[in-house]
Amino acid sequence: MVLAGQLLAAAMQVGAIWAQEGVMHEGQPAVRVSTPAATWIYHTEGAGFGSLLDRDGRDWISWRPGARSAGEFRGIPNLGAVAHPGYTGERGAKTSIGPSEAGSVRLRSVSADRRWEMTWDVRADRADLTIDNAGEPYWFLYEGTPAGRLHIDKGYWGLPDGVRRSPRETWDRDIEGREWVYFGDADSPRVLLLVNHQDDSANDQFWQMEGNMTVWGFGRQYRCCGRYLTATPARYTVRLVESADFPKIKAAAEEILAQ
Repeated sequence: MVLAGQLLAAAMQVGAIWAQEGVMHEGQPAVRVSTPAATWIYHTEGAGFGSLLDRDGRDWISWRPGARSAGEFRGIPNLGAVAHPGYTGERGAKTSIGPSEAGSVRLRSVSADRRWEMTWDVRADRADLTIDNAGEPYWFLYEGTPAGRLHIDKGYWGLPDGVRRSPRETWDRDIEGREWVYFGDADSPRVLLLVNHQDDSANDQFWQMEGNMTVWGFGRQYRCCGRYLTATPARYTVRLVESADFPKIKAAAEEILAQ
């Protein structure tokens, strides 16, 4: 296992998954994980994904420094105090990279103050996060660009109730029952699915920011900034689903939750 902070130009293969260490993404040290479904770029000091490229090369996150909602605010999972692309120093982390027993590429990040421990398992079709230890209450965010942009007129998002919503519509309450959400764009054949494996009672929220990005939060209060999640260990899944049809999106969510 190699510490990513050493910026070694190394690569590993785990089944159909390739991980390249020592790459730079928008000036930040990163690891690039290529799978049959997507390319994931993880900031090894920031401990968050700054880019998620689909099969067509569209970036569903689009992090870059500066420009607030047009760049630096974006990322997954953006837990609040930690796990945000671009974070460094006291807010940063150290990441180790290696294969898991289940055949995924494992990214394990420990915060600089050692109060936070997080493990991502990037698999052929998705990425699973386990928050092993949390130093304080947190949220899990998707702040990004569905299909490469946030298009107010062509974009949409939805919940388990089957209603397709406009980015203009806000949400500010707990999702009843099993918790998952998806985001898409009319010009894309796929959606981004986020699954909360905990059936909690914490507030969930959505709003779009300045026409530039989504602001989705499991465990967040509209508009800012209460963090309500405390469970550890806690698990979340991010997956690009190769369909925009609700029955197939729902089936993908239920498959993930059954595992």
